[in-house]
Amino acid sequence: MNYKTLIKSFFALSLTAVFFVSCDKDYNDIGSDVIGEDHFGFEKYTGATVVAYDKATDVVQSNNLEVNPLGIYKNPTFGITKASFVTQLEMDVTNVGVKFGNNVAVDSVFLSIPYFSKKTATATDGSGTYTLDSIYGSGKMDLRVFENGYYLNDLDPTTGFDEAQKFYNDDPNIDNFKKRIDASGNYDLNGRALNDSTAISQNTAFSFSEKEIITTTTEPGEDPVVSRSAPAMRLRLNRFFFKKKLVDASSEKLSNNATFRDYFRGLYFQMEDDASDDGTALAMMNFKKGTVTMAYKEDKIIRNKANTADSTIRVSKKFILNLVGNTISLQQHTDEAAYANALNAANTTLGDERLYVKGGQGSLAVIDLFGPDNDSDGVADELESMRNQNWLINEANLTFYVDRASMKSDEASSVVKPREPERLYLFDLTNKRPLLDFATDGTTNSTLTKLGKVVHDGIIQREDVDGGRGIKYRIRITNHLRNLIKNDSTNVRLGLAVTESINIISNARLKNSITLPIPFTGNATTLDRMPSASVMHPLGTVLWGSAPTVADDKRLKLEIYYTKPN
Repeated sequence: MNYKTLIKSFFALSLTAVFFVSCDKDYNDIGSDVIGEDHFGFEKYTGATVVAYDKATDVVQSNNLEVNPLGIYKNPTFGITKASFVTQLEMDVTNVGVKFGNNVAVDSVFLSIPYFSKKTATATDGSGTYTLDSIYGSGKMDLRVFENGYYLNDLDPTTGFDEAQKFYNDDPNIDNFKKRIDASGNYDLNGRALNDSTAISQNTAFSFSEKEIITTTTEPGEDPVVSRSAPAMRLRLNRFFFKKKLVDASSEKLSNNATFRDYFRGLYFQMEDDASDDGTALAMMNFKKGTVTMAYKEDKIIRNKANTADSTIRVSKKFILNLVGNTISLQQHTDEAAYANALNAANTTLGDERLYVKGGQGSLAVIDLFGPDNDSDGVADELESMRNQNWLINEANLTFYVDRASMKSDEASSVVKPREPERLYLFDLTNKRPLLDFATDGTTNSTLTKLGKVVHDGIIQREDVDGGRGIKYRIRITNHLRNLIKNDSTNVRLGLAVTESINIISNARLKNSITLPIPFTGNATTLDRMPSASVMHPLGTVLWGSAPTVADDKRLKLEIYYTKPN
């Protein structure tokens, strides 16, 4: 995906909208991608104190995320991420309270979850060619799908059922309570998973395939019907198990979904590395679009005319389960030594040389601006000076340069290079909410919604070549700084995280709150939440930080373009 080209095209279409973004009509914070780097003779100031360091988030809340990772990603800079998943199931509205007929025979049971993909060509026979999006790495893995035996509550009983239940990425109950079966679908403590096909591509040698799904349906006396659909995870599940679980269930168990969710507590997708040495892969998945379809036949009695015996025919039917309800993203991380050492050696006074920013159970950067309050009037001296001089802010940016050595960007093509996050998200860490620049940026992208808020930015800037590696990320905080100077707003602490989508601004709880000292005042803030879009995202990047030992042209700085009133 060429984000740079898409951004340029987007600007061409939405330039007019950008002019309405600024909340100060005399000084429009229009991106330099639109109007160039000329700041019309305004003065530039880069001397503001910036202290930035990284902090591990440790275990994080990971239930009911918008999208979820599944698979194994071996990142040469950050380490190994292994992501499994559990979800509840619900009967499709057409199947609630179903009454099965006589002599039911289950023909097949298929699990299907579409991948994020794009169709690139269509052949004359109607077959399609696709590319997959949001797949990191390649290789075969061992995928097992089990019946989940642990109930995923809606509400937390420890709060008297007053608060929503929180589940965390290290939850041990899912694996401890998974259920195994034998070949006949009976429960067996030493048995197998539900995806027990003899085709190893369905389990022990599973891979994310970009091939379209082709299915052929044949009914007696009719021509075969061939259908094609976009690439998806399509697994054959044990039909004997589903015959016992669904067809043989009491009518009460299928009478409504509330009862059904307790009876059939969902599916657990467990991912492990396989025995081969061909690599691993991780995919971002929208499980909510997934289904389990049980195809079966049953008797149908045909009532004939008087004095004629009734007849019986076999009819084909489907019972559909939707992958909706409560979910947990189960993520395990094994950190590379350099990454772990960096997190344990954060310099909260001068800032770190390198900022390790990673999603999942990862890390974020903590950023403090404008230095100490030496006169103890409650305002940092640098900020107070700007207020006293009535600076008029044209633009303000924080620019984060990628440490290309840590990201292996300049090494030979044979060297495995970590995938880089497409976007970073800067937020108000003190109050755990977006900055004003986020709220006032009205730019959108209907084709790629992740590319909205382009004035606020945070999108990676790459080398202008095919497969170009990251150079920097720039984030505009123009309106945030204006608010600090003109409206005496509080100088909040900032946080920097990777993001799966800039449109998702909800927070996830940390399992254990972290106390963060503020270097200039000695006071502390509590880090107890982080952006949930960062929990979803498996990637990370290494950025040059604010330490004085960082080269001046790479060091993190606050760039301010301003004028002083006459």
